[in-house]
Amino acid sequence: MGIQADLALTYFRANHTDFNVFECGKGAKYDDVNNVVHEYAVINSIFLEHTRELGSTVEAIAEDKSHVITGGQKCVYTAAQKPSVLKVIEDRAAEFGTPLKVYGRENAVFRDISIPLMGEHQARNCALAMALSLDVLGGFRTEDVKQRLLALNWPGRIEVIHEKPFMMLDACINAASCGNVKDVMRHLNIEKAAVIIGIPDDKDYAGVIREMNPAAERIILTKSQNPHYIFTDAQCKKMLEYGIATVFTDSVSEAIEQAKTTGKPIIILGTTSLVSEVKQLQLSDRL
Repeated sequence: MGIQADLALTYFRANHTDFNVFECGKGAKYDDVNNVVHEYAVINSIFLEHTRELGSTVEAIAEDKSHVITGGQKCVYTAAQKPSVLKVIEDRAAEFGTPLKVYGRENAVFRDISIPLMGEHQARNCALAMALSLDVLGGFRTEDVKQRLLALNWPGRIEVIHEKPFMMLDACINAASCGNVKDVMRHLNIEKAAVIIGIPDDKDYAGVIREMNPAAERIILTKSQNPHYIFTDAQCKKMLEYGIATVFTDSVSEAIEQAKTTGKPIIILGTTSLVSEVKQLQLSDRL
């Protein structure tokens, strides 16, 4: 991660960028990306993720991620958090005397804004980004922002990739993110779907399957061809312990063909390498 961050800085410097945005991959306390000098920081909704590295509770994860506050920030912005999580962030900000703005607590209200992304969480994310931009830029014309937001395209984030049959793709790899997917399904009046899940053995595949099971006509497990990740049919055996029947396929194209036989809308969830493979199928018109 440190090498990637250094390459990014070199590229940005060579292209004379005005603003640079970096994302910490896992937490912040020991993430090399956090070594990049930053005047602002944003902490989105904290939930149980990367528990092996960050801790087994949301408070422990918040403690790690709160280290994005290093004392050199003009302001830090946070999404709405559960009270115990927010306290961890507030304590860290207070330790360094760093101004902290909390979603839902500030006076900034952005009205009549539309974004071509599905899910209420995307609207909340947009508001958080706009609050940051307002301060960084020292203000902006709302009409200019509206036009730019209408051009947003975020591949693999609750993205409809096919109409007939209906297919929706999301890089969901943990149980907490399933709520956003199911909210959109309800909004689209999708009661049951053929759910394809491609999540490595060492990630929260079981949590995602359990969350999606009530909304699934059939659950089809699949794998990415990226050798960095391990996918095995042991996932099927594990899910039988929860009373959930699944089938395992060797490729996402095979999984999609099986899903089509159900006649139901198809929801594809998985790690980013799987998302990339689905997008390649879409671009080659093989869906």
